[in-house]
Amino acid sequence: MKAKFLLFFIVFFGLYMNGCESPSESKATSVTPPSLVSPINGATNVSRLPNFQWTGSATKLQLDVNDAFNSPVFKEYSVSGTTFQLPSSEMLNPNTFYYWRAGNTSGTNVYWSADIFHFQTEP
Repeated sequence: MKAKFLLFFIVFFGLYMNGCESPSESKATSVTPPSLVSPINGATNVSRLPNFQWTGSATKLQLDVNDAFNSPVFKEYSVSGTTFQLPSSEMLNPNTFYYWRAGNTSGTNVYWSADIFHFQTEP
C-alpha cells in the first residue's frame, strides 16, 4: 500500500511541477513559425488584391506600410491553412509599398515568420 501511495505521489508531483501555469492554460510543446512564400520579397506590380501564401501553419497575417508593424497596424487578419486572399472590399492602394508577415499563435504568444516580405502594388 505504501508503494502505491509513493508511486501516486511521485507521478502527481511530477505532473504538478512540469504542468501548466494554471488549470485553464495549456502548455505548448513546440510552435514553428510559418515561412513566407508569396508575394515574394521585393516583388513589383503585385495585384491590389494579392493572394498571400506561406508554408507551415499560420493563424495571423499582418499587412502594413512600414516594417515595424507598430500601432496602428494597417491590417491584421485571422487566417488558417497556407493561403489568404485579400477581400475585394479591402483593395490596396496603387503603386504603394507594403510589408507583410504571418504568425502562428500559441496561448497569448504569436510566433512570427522569421522574414518580413515587402512588395509594391501595380500602378
